[in-house]
Amino acid sequence: TDHYHCCMRLCVLLCISIMVLSCSEPELQVSNWNPISVDSTIKKNSTTEEIIKPYRDLIDDEMNRVLVNSDTIIYKESPESPLGNLIADLSFERAAKECADKTLPSPDLCLLNFGGLRVNLPKGKVLVRKVFELMPFENELVMVKLSPDSLNSLINYLAQVGGQPISNMRIDIGQKENVRTIRVGGKKINPNKNYLVVTTDYLANGGDQMSFFRSPISRTDLDVKLRDAILDHFEKTGKTGHSLNPVIDGRLQIRE
Repeated sequence: TDHYHCCMRLCVLLCISIMVLSCSEPELQVSNWNPISVDSTIKKNSTTEEIIKPYRDLIDDEMNRVLVNSDTIIYKESPESPLGNLIADLSFERAAKECADKTLPSPDLCLLNFGGLRVNLPKGKVLVRKVFELMPFENELVMVKLSPDSLNSLINYLAQVGGQPISNMRIDIGQKENVRTIRVGGKKINPNKNYLVVTTDYLANGGDQMSFFRSPISRTDLDVKLRDAILDHFEKTGKTGHSLNPVIDGRLQIRE
């Protein structure tokens, strides 16, 4: 019995000790740190460099590949510019080809935005790298069917913002945003027709305040990135021995 009570006392003392220790304040751990500047003063790791170098060389070779030559600097400005016309036209043409391949109805027009075109194209050699600078986003081409009311909102939007890149469409806007003439595919606009508009997924989702795209009659994703459409067009143009030379043709006029 004495041995039993002795053991019990030891167990109680042990439990009390554990409870006391567990209730004590934890010891604060102090960490010392110093900021490290990530800049050119950091020495390169030779092993890492050996692994990365072949891939970097491949990427550099591809990014520095010449696609096509340009006869002049291709710039953007509103209401109409060579760069806006070039990208809108090649987008419309690529969408029309994709629709034909997929046995879809042909598009009627194209609308893009100046904000999506980030840089001008230089005179002379146009590299793959420059196309990535021009279009750094992963935007894809889509086709939306707009009702007459939505198309009218699109036209009013162009008048209000002072123009955006368009293709297969001509608009003459007079004073006080008064739209004087509109032609799509060389024909006067039909007030009772639903029109198929090529644009990007960003704009089709209402980007750049294009709210008229948010509730289309239908929407078709063409599974082509705008950047890829640009790359393909430039490369094809270069391989056929032609240069880029887009012009302003009066497709969108805003009269003071």
